[in-house]
Amino acid sequence: SGNTENRTNWNGFGRVTLHDGFIWEIPIFGIFSPALNAIMPGVGKSKVREGAMNFGITNSWLHTEDLELRASMLRLQYRGKVDIDQKVDAVVEAELLRDTWMVGRVLSLALAPFAKLFEYRVSGSLTDPVSEPLHIPKFLMMTLRPFHSLKRILPEKPVTDPGEARPVPTP
Repeated sequence: SGNTENRTNWNGFGRVTLHDGFIWEIPIFGIFSPALNAIMPGVGKSKVREGAMNFGITNSWLHTEDLELRASMLRLQYRGKVDIDQKVDAVVEAELLRDTWMVGRVLSLALAPFAKLFEYRVSGSLTDPVSEPLHIPKFLMMTLRPFHSLKRILPEKPVTDPGEARPVPTP
């Protein structure tokens, strides 16, 4: 139920399914593609074999506890909420090699001690999501990604055009 004159009172529920989809261009899902490709090339752009979620809508917040996407080499599980203005508050877990034929469950069990490394909080918006690991301290992330960390710490220098003496803003 809802009223187009009052966007904050939408309520309801539903179920969504996906079969054979390429969803990595959607920012909320594609945010993990570079990290997944770094671990196992091609995984971050692979076809999602199936996906499903049950959801509820309360006061214009869509919430789910069971969004699950399955690809050949990974499974992503989202739980969280999105409001009518596309603000996101969610947690996502990636299980690598979980559904690999014959050995997936054994590999998943062997990788279980590292599972929390692949758990992230996602905030921001659907079109501009921000992710940060839940169980890796920030100081450790700085050592794992030194160039990225330095870029964030150091002030950006303006780029100058050789024909002019004044700074040119960077794009």
